[in-house]
Amino acid sequence: MSQPMWDVGAPDIHYLRVEDLETLLRDNGMGQAVGVLPGGPGIPVPTDPGPLLVVTFLPGFGYDGSGVTEHGQFQVRTVGPQSDHDATRDLALRVDRVLAPQTGHGPLTLNSLHVVEISRTGGPQLLLRDEGNRYHYVCTYSYQIEAYR
Repeated sequence: MSQPMWDVGAPDIHYLRVEDLETLLRDNGMGQAVGVLPGGPGIPVPTDPGPLLVVTFLPGFGYDGSGVTEHGQFQVRTVGPQSDHDATRDLALRVDRVLAPQTGHGPLTLNSLHVVEISRTGGPQLLLRDEGNRYHYVCTYSYQIEAYR
């Protein structure tokens, strides 16, 4: 029988997940044709010719002074349909407008996670064109969430 990894009764730890960001995007009009996948070191970007977003969590700033909120970062790589730079750029800009509107995004609740704010460190930038003739845009975002309840 496996042993629990943490004692029962410890406070719940909250963290932002790929599924939370996907919910926000789909609730704001992103269609099912766009795949949303986790990314990270050693995780290859699929070669499927359809559009997709790859979300990679990055080291963040940690907890605030009181330990009530946590500050982190994530990167969204937008991969467009084959041979269509304009569609890729449009998708990247639409994702950006949902995640970090001009005034910043927050506070909001995503799947019971309290998000204080999402902001971006710069607009989506063209990263590369891959061997499958798909364009890739990338943008990095900062976020602040409630750490404990």
